[in-house]
Amino acid sequence: MRMYKKLSYVSIFIILSLCFCGKFLFTISNINTLFDINKGNFFDSANLKTHSTYEEFNKEWISNPSFDNPTNSWFKLSGGDPTDVNASIKSGQGNFEILGEQRTFSLVETPPIGSNWVAIPNPDFPQGPSSNFSDSEGLKVYHLFDDENANQNPSVHWDRNITTSVDMSDYVIKSASIQVVVNATVDLDVDCPGDDLDQQESYDYVRFYVLVSDLPKGKVYEMAYLQPTDLGQGNPPGDDTLPNSYLISYPEDDLIYFLTSVLSTNYFNFTITLGIRIYTADNSGTYDNDEFHELLIKSVNFTFSYEKKIDQLTYISWNQIGNKVTGDNIEITSAILNFDYKINQIWPESRSLNSELRIFINDFLYERKIRLISFNTSFQEIGLDGFDVTALILKEVNISVSFQIFLADEFVLDKKITISIDNVSLLISYEDISPSYTLIMIILIGSFVIIAILSSLSLRTHVIIPRKKKRGFNLQSRIQKFKDSINIQAILIVQNNSGIPIFYKSYSMLKKEKQILFPGFIQALTAMAKEITDEKDNKYYSEASAAPYDIKKLLEFDFKYFNCLVSDKNNIRIILILKEKASQRLKQKIVDLTSSLNLKISDQLEEFDGSLDNFNQIIPSVLSDHLKLFYKEPFKLCSDRINISKLKRENNIPKIEMRIINVIHSISKDNHHFYLEELVNIISEENKDLIFDAINSLIYKRIIIPSLY
Repeated sequence: MRMYKKLSYVSIFIILSLCFCGKFLFTISNINTLFDINKGNFFDSANLKTHSTYEEFNKEWISNPSFDNPTNSWFKLSGGDPTDVNASIKSGQGNFEILGEQRTFSLVETPPIGSNWVAIPNPDFPQGPSSNFSDSEGLKVYHLFDDENANQNPSVHWDRNITTSVDMSDYVIKSASIQVVVNATVDLDVDCPGDDLDQQESYDYVRFYVLVSDLPKGKVYEMAYLQPTDLGQGNPPGDDTLPNSYLISYPEDDLIYFLTSVLSTNYFNFTITLGIRIYTADNSGTYDNDEFHELLIKSVNFTFSYEKKIDQLTYISWNQIGNKVTGDNIEITSAILNFDYKINQIWPESRSLNSELRIFINDFLYERKIRLISFNTSFQEIGLDGFDVTALILKEVNISVSFQIFLADEFVLDKKITISIDNVSLLISYEDISPSYTLIMIILIGSFVIIAILSSLSLRTHVIIPRKKKRGFNLQSRIQKFKDSINIQAILIVQNNSGIPIFYKSYSMLKKEKQILFPGFIQALTAMAKEITDEKDNKYYSEASAAPYDIKKLLEFDFKYFNCLVSDKNNIRIILILKEKASQRLKQKIVDLTSSLNLKISDQLEEFDGSLDNFNQIIPSVLSDHLKLFYKEPFKLCSDRINISKLKRENNIPKIEMRIINVIHSISKDNHHFYLEELVNIISEENKDLIFDAINSLIYKRIIIPSLY
């Protein structure tokens, strides 16, 4: 059968070669130009077309990679609250600005200027005092209480409407204070506790106060007050005075609440009210004459500060749309993205832990994201090898690149933070395998047939078979990270010396109650292995470095129902429980993971006090950088209702991908999510790698996405 296929390939090649040769000879208008013996030329080079079958190209796809000038190459986009972010090109770098801000409102008048305040009746005590006015000393009240014309509750309010310079719905009040100075002079007829008179229990008094309210006065709060109990104490004749005194302010937390509440009615406007209310008790059986000579509001100092609120899911991005990779016979072999990045000040982790730099290629989100808490204040590279974005590059589509700062949390920021990128590079390698037109002079048809036979055999040996192997290698490189994540059943990280677990995550194999016993079991096995194996045989060599990592052990145990991969460095031991033997890629990843964790938590392990809080915050982030564990989390369709016919027409979806989408519709009717491993097990296909590749393709096309998005 194999020999028959080989002969078929040869026969087809010979027939096509003869047809092409005949067409070539037929189109030559003057055969003497090829064989001009009289001119002494065996053939005319002007009529000889060249022929090549394979050519490789490397091309930089980014224009203005160093942001040297604000050209049309880069354009910015934003989402969420546009007042929270900005983008600019300055000093040869692309900047993302998070527009944190701190502002202060201050109302300071010593004395209060009468023209700025409007005297109005107190709605609860509408009858005013004998007189109220303002002069160079401030706001004043005079009142005389007489039994013949009694007004026992005179009061006056001075209102001032305040307009803020910004929309306060976008800010959070962080501090507030109110200081008001008052004084008073009254006649000793004003009755107080201790006076030698037949008095009512409530006595006579004056109350100074400050109110804050919304404009309709639906919300009114008292911020400060003073009601002296001994003003007027003593027997007439004569006067009593209240020296300059501060009103008693409510606690700052209350003031912040009052202001926030009134500004929720109108985010720009509110009202401050300065008030004076008098109470005069009518003494029974006697003629009561109470005179308040001067009640003065001498100064006002009202201040509050507020900070910018950054809305959740706000983003800002720098984007560029480049040329297409075109050609029926063009094959993209690799695409590597590189860039430098920095931040002008350390990102406030306590305010927004999850904000990150995201990368989109052709509107597809690249799997690796860089959290803003990891940024340095000087430029750093993303790595020697860059980001491999080959799977996201499409032919016949203008290749777009987007760098997006994504603010995942709502938080308050008191200053502007600038994040910068520079030296952006997208190097795309591709091959042109189209036949062109190099023809060697045909001397004899028979010789051409022999050459064709030999060429066909050589083509199969040196081109077709290597290309198949290369496609197989490319397939494995695309899906291996997926297969590795499916292989992982549990992750256990322990303190190496004590065997105490500090982190645990299971996907089915290891029950939580066994996580304490399992490290001891592994520790016994590794001790046994150390006795019978040379230490140098247990060192694992990284492909990224000529020297081995300083890891004493990388052991794999093959049990009946599962495998176990163990990696040690200093005081850290990582145990991966697997369904089957680990791939070389997974071994590399666990070595890198061990080294990274050693840098992050080795100091904390030395001072380990039994608390796991810090480890539970640090370890998941490091894990996500090395192991693609999101493949094991629930996924969902990007839309609950996907038009399958439309997908077939517009996206050229392969049959195997359509089979997967149909299965997803079937298994996710009730809970709307599914697991990728479940798809692999359900779909019948002799070559499971094709299923992995198809699922990977659906993820990159964003037809299926993690449920957390």
